[in-house]
Amino acid sequence: MIKSVDEFMELSNSDDFHRFRTEEVPTDVLMDTLEQYPQMKLRVAQYRRLPNELLRILAQDPDPDVRLAIAQKYPLDDDIYLLLSKDPDETVRHYLAFNKRIPLPILKDMAESDESDFVRQPAREKYQARLRRETERRDKQERKDRQLSIQKLADDLDAMYGPAGPSGVDKAMAELTRTVILDNEAANRAPKTS
Repeated sequence: MIKSVDEFMELSNSDDFHRFRTEEVPTDVLMDTLEQYPQMKLRVAQYRRLPNELLRILAQDPDPDVRLAIAQKYPLDDDIYLLLSKDPDETVRHYLAFNKRIPLPILKDMAESDESDFVRQPAREKYQARLRRETERRDKQERKDRQLSIQKLADDLDAMYGPAGPSGVDKAMAELTRTVILDNEAANRAPKTS
């Protein structure tokens, strides 16, 4: 664990990038570093484990390179994503569009209303891709849930009629046919991409 500003400065100026990214640094040491060495803001912003308090401060820094470093981090709180989505520097917004965890509503807003094509285009592509994945994931879960329901229905019917009665699986065929129809309807409501 880094325990002082001097240790942090020594580590941040070393070639040991792995240790710099993984070594624990208390918040007070990071804050003291910013206070004593304001020129180290970018290096502090590149530290992997920044607390939310510092992320908020650095996301509002006048230096776009510092804000860019924050825009590439994840996960961030929604208010930080929102703040960076309105950043005056289009490069910050562009890189934010590639952030894996940016909330879909914020990404959608960037895709639809950002003033820059440099931002709008990747935001639109990322938004459509994530929307497609989420729709596919939801549809897959719905199919799985229906299959479990059908199996439970079949088991219940088998338990009700016993081995001499009609098979629950046979009775569930009508339900299975309905499931296939529902699957087709779900596929048809998947978002169309242009």
